[in-house]
Amino acid sequence: MDTNLIKNIVRIGRVSSINAAANTVKVVFTDKNELVSGELMVVNRGSMADKDYWLPDIDEQVLCLMLPNNSGQGLNAGFVLGSFFSAEDEPQENSADVRAVKFGDGTVVKHDRSTGNLTINATGDISIIAGGAVTIRGNKVEIN
Repeated sequence: MDTNLIKNIVRIGRVSSINAAANTVKVVFTDKNELVSGELMVVNRGSMADKDYWLPDIDEQVLCLMLPNNSGQGLNAGFVLGSFFSAEDEPQENSADVRAVKFGDGTVVKHDRSTGNLTINATGDISIIAGGAVTIRGNKVEIN
C-alpha cells in the first residue's frame, strides 16, 4: 500500500461547517493548503436504543479517520472520531475520578466517583419530567 495514502488516513483538522440535521461536519486541513473535507460523520457513543448526541463546535480541533477513495484522487469521506485537549483548549478537570460536561454557556454536569457527589450547575431553568412518581430523599433536603 502507498505510504502517502496511509499517512493521510488519520488527520487532524478544524471544523469549518456543521450540518446538524445530518450529524456531519466539514473539516479544514491547514497542513494540506486549507483543503476542506466532504461531509464527515461524527462518531457518537450510541445510535440505537441508547443515544449520545454531540457535534463539535466551529473551529474545534478534531481527529479524523479518512476513507481512501477508489479513484485515487484523495481523501474526502470519513469520520470525526472526536476532539482532544491541548495547550490551547485545556481540560476543565484534572482527576481520573471526575466525569464532567461543561457547556459553552457555563452549565456544568459533574460526577466525582471518589465522593459520590453529583453536581448540576445550570445557567438557565431545569425541567424534571417524569412518566411516574418523583422521589427526593436525603439526609437533609433544602429547598430555597
